[in-house]
This record gives sequence, structure tokens and C-alpha cells, in this order.
Amino acid sequence: MQATGRVSSLEDAGFQAFLGVAIDDLAALDMAWMDVIEKDGQIVATSLNLVHGTTIYYYLGGFSSDLSRFGPGNVLFARAMRRGIENNYRDFDFLRGAESYKYRWGARDVIDQCLVLYPPGLVRGTVARSLDVARAKIGRIRRRFRQKFL
Repeated sequence: MQATGRVSSLEDAGFQAFLGVAIDDLAALDMAWMDVIEKDGQIVATSLNLVHGTTIYYYLGGFSSDLSRFGPGNVLFARAMRRGIENNYRDFDFLRGAESYKYRWGARDVIDQCLVLYPPGLVRGTVARSLDVARAKIGRIRRRFRQKFL
């Protein structure tokens, strides 16, 4: 992310503290697990998977860039999928984003739909809806720009 000038939410101390507590609590409920790859006693790759129902959600992962040629991300995906199969999970969800590595693993696009109801009236209904529509359009444009240029 540094190469693109973007800052990760993981660099925020408050978010790091939240994740530490949340991961422990979710793991205690069998709703999360982490996989790691070690080299010479050091963690060089890790992934956080959340689980619910029959689905594994790949939430977060990372690895030492000097190991990228060995495909540590693929090893972590394979581990998570194997564990999922062994524990009768049916789906592996890569979550948002159209990154090419997801499609190499057989990912398919899924359309999320949401129904939003607005109250009647000009300000609370019509204006609020117009602002939401504009925000959604700007978000789609921003995502397309990032996928194409970043």
C-alpha cells in the first residue's frame, strides 16, 4: 500500500487494539481463525478468516514481500479451504474487490442488494434519497478508478 501512497486502516492503533480483542473473542466462539507461515521462527505470512454458518470469509492477509515469488497467499488460501472442507464448510468468500487472484481461485461475482425505504416528504425523503444515490455513484466511480489506475 505504501507504494501507492495509500494508508492501511491496520496502521491505526485504535483499530489494531479493536482487532486484537475482536479476534480473541471471535476465536473463542469458533467464529475466526488465523493461519500463519513461519520461516526461521519468524511469522512471514498470516491470514485471518471469519466463519459463520457454512461460509468462511477471508478477511485479511499479508506476507513478507521478499517471499512473494513463493506464493504464500496461495498457501494460506489452500490451508483455509482445506480446513473448511474438513469442517464441512460449503463456501469460501473472498469478500469485496475484483482482484485477479480471487478469480484464479474460482471466485464468482455476487451482487449485493439492499432495499432502502425513505420517509415521505421533500427533505427527509427526496433529498436524503438523492444524496444517497449521488454517494453511491461517486463510490462506484472511485472503485473503477482504483481498479484501473492503482
